[in-house]
Amino acid sequence: MLFRSDHAYDVLRAYAGGWNLGGLGSGQPMPPAVGATAVVQFVTRFSAPMAATGMTVGASALAIVGVVRLLRRLGIGQIPRYAASVIIVAGPAAAAIGSLAYWPALLAMGTLPWALAAVVEPLPATLRSRLGRLARIALAVGWAAAMVPPLVVLPAIFGLVWAVARKNLRSAGRGLLVSSLGIPFLFPWLAAQDLMSIFTGGEPIRFDLSWLSIAGILVAGSAVLFAAAGAALRTGGLGAILAALGAFVARSGSLGSGLDLTVVGALTAGIGFALIVGASLESKRGLENAGPLRTAVVWLGMVGAVVSLGFTFAMIPPGRAGLPADDFGSSLAFASSRADPHGPDRLLLVGPADQLPGEVFRLEDGTAYRLVSGPIPTFPQAWLPEPKLGDQALAAVLNRLAEEVELRPGDSMVPFGVRWLVFTDPEMGGKAAAMLDRSLRSQLDLRPLQQLDATVFETEMPAPRAVTEDGTPWTYQLADYAGEAQQGTVLIKENADSRWGPGAWSQDQWSNRVDASDGFVEFGGVGAFRLMARLVGALLSVAVVLSLWGRQPIERSEP
Repeated sequence: MLFRSDHAYDVLRAYAGGWNLGGLGSGQPMPPAVGATAVVQFVTRFSAPMAATGMTVGASALAIVGVVRLLRRLGIGQIPRYAASVIIVAGPAAAAIGSLAYWPALLAMGTLPWALAAVVEPLPATLRSRLGRLARIALAVGWAAAMVPPLVVLPAIFGLVWAVARKNLRSAGRGLLVSSLGIPFLFPWLAAQDLMSIFTGGEPIRFDLSWLSIAGILVAGSAVLFAAAGAALRTGGLGAILAALGAFVARSGSLGSGLDLTVVGALTAGIGFALIVGASLESKRGLENAGPLRTAVVWLGMVGAVVSLGFTFAMIPPGRAGLPADDFGSSLAFASSRADPHGPDRLLLVGPADQLPGEVFRLEDGTAYRLVSGPIPTFPQAWLPEPKLGDQALAAVLNRLAEEVELRPGDSMVPFGVRWLVFTDPEMGGKAAAMLDRSLRSQLDLRPLQQLDATVFETEMPAPRAVTEDGTPWTYQLADYAGEAQQGTVLIKENADSRWGPGAWSQDQWSNRVDASDGFVEFGGVGAFRLMARLVGALLSVAVVLSLWGRQPIERSEP
């Protein structure tokens, strides 16, 4: 899913209690990642692609510095911690995360080590420094949790494990504090979620690591646990626990874990790998009085760590921080060149789930599909809200088209504002996808477009997302509609919601009819969600001010 959108202010307005842009829309809040990235774009005034590049590069740099800080707080020396830091952005776990094309995971990686470092780092003594530190912690854990919400619990788990290792309950308390500071940044999205859906929603990732990619880390970890002592042993043991726990969670999709929880597992494993490598390179300290067996094991572990680093440097991904190439920007370019003046019509994408942008709905046989507001799928559309009447009606139409021969299937798409049907891979997309592709090729009101990367059909009749009673289309602009003021009503092809206005509203089957005399229609917003979003914005502003006001030289006391 591309990070492209209209003006960041419009995205923020939609995020703060406005209309959810996924699918046929909803009053359900969009995920906090949408709001967080829009804030960055709004503050920097960058274009969307430039903001995306800045956030991606910034996340990688922050992750490296954060791991260095975390390892320092754990007692690891300078050279080992700097050498191990590259594992977080280019190691086997990072490569697996990048291959998933799940951009929020990469952004979360940037501040996650900073949030964990806060768990093992005592708060300063002075009130000003303490407030500044707490504000910076809140920003770090808040950003990570906004990108991948279940990450908010990881500092608490990390603190508990470290408290057991150090036999000091203060770390457990700090872990709970760090986690609690990130919770407010999940609103208003969190207020509309079922608690279990946070951990089970979405399709789990495939976290498959080859033994070759982690062989050096396994050797290094085993050597640390067998022969290291002091800070190296504690750090290596902590890393081994995180790596094992993270790998298990990342592969727990068969147990009911969803997308975000398995991503948390992959990120946790990446942190664990970095700690293991740093601990292994540190374990050479204190070997003066060690026996030959222990010395040999330590050196073997260091060789494993160096091999892992060499493999990592050889596999550093060029250009996109491991993210796959942008396929949709070029393959859907036809939608821009063929768009009408009234704004982007919708595209219906059908195919394998891993070839479609963002979340997907499924037909009765499991075939994946999703709607996209053309001409380009944007980041605010990546997540789909709970299906409503319009989504159910579309699914029923698609299931019928996959089973029956219909002479004018394009006419069935017009009520949903769908102008193009795109099959990314009909033969691999499922039985329904293959049947739809074959049946649509011989119908009367669909035109196949030639010489494109995907199989594309275009309806021969207009399919605007908003149209008046006399057939005049209205212009769409990020959840708002505008046109010539006139008597009568305008049909808004979004899921029915009585907050569409400002004119008189009525439900038309699954969509909306609104009085057209004002010349524009907008979603009035959900008051409670708007209030929550404003409070979170105020909290963010206070945290930024306090973090700058309370900034003091880095204190280098031991954990």
